[in-house]
Amino acid sequence: MDNAIFLKDRIELIIASTGAEKCEGGRYAAFILEKLDFNVIQSRNDYLEYTDDPSEIDVPISRSDLPLVEKVEKIMSTVLDDFAGKLNAVEPTCGLWGVPPHDFEILRMFPDATHVYGWTRCVEAGRPADINLECFVDPGVPTVFYTQSFCAKSQLAKYLAEKHGGLFIDADGPIGTGVRARIEAFLKLSVAK
Repeated sequence: MDNAIFLKDRIELIIASTGAEKCEGGRYAAFILEKLDFNVIQSRNDYLEYTDDPSEIDVPISRSDLPLVEKVEKIMSTVLDDFAGKLNAVEPTCGLWGVPPHDFEILRMFPDATHVYGWTRCVEAGRPADINLECFVDPGVPTVFYTQSFCAKSQLAKYLAEKHGGLFIDADGPIGTGVRARIEAFLKLSVAK
């Protein structure tokens, strides 16, 4: 919204994603921008056919042996360009569930055999509104459930962390020493060497 307001004189049209594949913030931002006299078209991904068996969805980047930073970068780039490559799949030593963090330094804390879960995995699969896929984690895999502070996904992350015996992290901005210490301790105590 800040960018739109700053650039108002140069914007002819805003196409705002406001469906289930996004957070409520997108819908609220579109509403406010319309009230501020912007020309806004709301778009929605109405693909709501949920996955019956999320473990069968093809997500080669999420399951690869790439460093976690590279995985997340490649997954998010699939929004613009299809991924066409061959990657080595690995059994997960741990998992990271959620959305891409503001501070990618958090991703450097995880081993390369970390599998990506949550909304980020849904993006790779081209199914951002598939709640069954979003809730999937491999059984028995120590998983950090990460959300940005004040994100509506925090409720889901906390529920899934409790259900799967994972670590719930609610953070924003640069990762502080407290969050870093919690993740380091969880990985050290949970991940087999």
